[in-house]
Amino acid sequence: MKKLLMVVVMLISFSLVYYTFNEKNIDEASKLNELNLSVKADLKLNNFNVYVSFENSKFTDIYQQIGLYAKENDLVVIALDNTLDDAGLYTNQNYYIYSNHSDLLNGICIDVDGKKIDFSDLTGKQYYSTHNSKENVGKIKILNNSFFDKIKRKINIYQYNALDNTGFEQLKYLYLTIYSKDDGFINDLQEYLQKTDNSVSVSNETRVHDEDIENNYIFDNLKNALIILIIIFVTVMSTIIIRKNRQYMIRRMMGTSSIKIAGYEFFRIIFISQIIFIITNLLSYFVLCQDINKATIELLKMILPFNIYFAGILLIIFLFNWIFIYLSCNLKYLNNKNYFQRLFNMQMIIKIVMIIFLMTPFITSLKESLPYLMNYLKVKGLKEEITDLYFLNEVPEKSKEIFAYYKDDCYYADFTDYFANIKVAELTNDYESIYPYPYIHANEYYLRNHNIKTLDGKKFDYNKYPHGTLLVPEMYKDQDLSRYPSSVEIVYIKNPGEFLNYHIEDIYYLTNPIILLETEYSIFETRITNLGIKTDNVSELKKELEELNGIKVNIINAKYYYDYFMDQSKSALIEFGVNLGIYLIVYLTLVFQSIFTYLEEKGKEISINYIFGFSRIKRHTNLFMLNLLAYAIILFGSFKLNLSFNNRILFVSCFMLMEIIIEIICIIYFENKKMVNWLKGEKL
Repeated sequence: MKKLLMVVVMLISFSLVYYTFNEKNIDEASKLNELNLSVKADLKLNNFNVYVSFENSKFTDIYQQIGLYAKENDLVVIALDNTLDDAGLYTNQNYYIYSNHSDLLNGICIDVDGKKIDFSDLTGKQYYSTHNSKENVGKIKILNNSFFDKIKRKINIYQYNALDNTGFEQLKYLYLTIYSKDDGFINDLQEYLQKTDNSVSVSNETRVHDEDIENNYIFDNLKNALIILIIIFVTVMSTIIIRKNRQYMIRRMMGTSSIKIAGYEFFRIIFISQIIFIITNLLSYFVLCQDINKATIELLKMILPFNIYFAGILLIIFLFNWIFIYLSCNLKYLNNKNYFQRLFNMQMIIKIVMIIFLMTPFITSLKESLPYLMNYLKVKGLKEEITDLYFLNEVPEKSKEIFAYYKDDCYYADFTDYFANIKVAELTNDYESIYPYPYIHANEYYLRNHNIKTLDGKKFDYNKYPHGTLLVPEMYKDQDLSRYPSSVEIVYIKNPGEFLNYHIEDIYYLTNPIILLETEYSIFETRITNLGIKTDNVSELKKELEELNGIKVNIINAKYYYDYFMDQSKSALIEFGVNLGIYLIVYLTLVFQSIFTYLEEKGKEISINYIFGFSRIKRHTNLFMLNLLAYAIILFGSFKLNLSFNNRILFVSCFMLMEIIIEIICIIYFENKKMVNWLKGEKL
């Protein structure tokens, strides 16, 4: 059991570093993704979202004049541009910065090859990037830069004049974030620009100041780890004390104090636990952090205190053991006829308390992870089918023409109506307007894969039915469909089965949904971004879309959504697996120890009953009744928890059934293998 405890200590220590590493990594990435907020926090200035429009000037002239104004008035200016790469897979998040503050990016770790970029230079076009490139002069680093590959994002920080390379020459407006103590510069900037162009208008678009980036991951991770450690140590050590209770009593009769017994029994294991925790902590850090830089040093400063907190927990646990030994090994209990019953009751109380403590984190973790598992299993098989599938990443001006051109040769399936309807109902508590049954919009091309059949068994003929036809599975035939969009015709069909969302977002699949057939573009019904076009020539598709729309149309590969979803799902499932493993270790330890204690103390009585012909059920009725009572107390004791009654019933039922199965297995094993030992009066 002590070896098991060491394994748990290693697992907890590694998990604590691993989760903190991941959360810190996300936090560092967030600083870059929300660079405007990071700069605001570092400079301790207010940020203002400024919209500049103009008619007579060129885009280049306006942004250069704004740069000169910022230089003269010591302002910080940031422009942001998001573009997709040629494959439609990676988002290039480009920042263009003017600043005379040398400490502007002090909060970001940048590995510079040579001299740092001077962001006060209005002629340069140098940049830093999160990815390696021959052109950049430095690499932006977080703890693990592969995170950006997972989210398919490249972040680049340019000098201000690189705006010249954005291809925005035709634009007649400019969005900027300008940092200042107040917004007094707005009118002054407009007057400055109007000296050369009277059509220039400068407006402050800031409505509510953005909040600073905050993260409570240290507290959350530490709190969960400490709770788990306390539960496991208390469970294991109290079990040891109960099993060795008689030994401790004899030692107390010989004059050994409770504190000495506790020290002799537990000091070594507590000391070794502390050493293992520290070593695992540091090894995990060096394995995860392949480089020494500003970000990794900050992480080290964050995880070192965990060792102190763990030492404090061990001290508290040692004091608990001492008090427990003092109270449970009192000499007055030595000749007590109910001595065993008292120890068994203590063990049952510990089991009840620990299971109640485990109930909330276990159910919460399961509820959060189960959807990931279900969606993961459904989406996993889509990889080959969507590799060459592309979606529009914006709403083009000529959406109607694009839909009409591609509708017969592309996938269109919109799950967002149903998802949005549910979310709005949750926010407003207006469940009367919620769609009672699954619902999607789809075109013929998407539906071909589902073999839609009418109730008479004939294949659905799409040519006979117009746009807006509602296809209703037979399971909803006699149900109220008034909440669904009114349609030109309702056609009842055989239950069509599962429909997967190729867009891989929000709702990932639906079973037997009501289907609104879309054959034409509708400004109210059609979401053009759900139009999926298959191609093995991305350049040709982009050219085709640009010809249809008149200007460039951004597209995105469906694999972007797939990779992001799979990464998120795997992370969630790994975290759940670790948590589940820890919970099961605690639970199984409690269950096995209570069974072993019972069988060890009642073994001779059970053997005699066996000889006299008592059935197995009668021989062990007390054990089953005690456990039934324990779970009734657990159910009653969980009423104060923030859990639904159904969840509590399900949890108690599953764990009670699991314990009954374990009890039956243990009873059969020990009666077949240990009956002779029991009759001899030997211990298990």
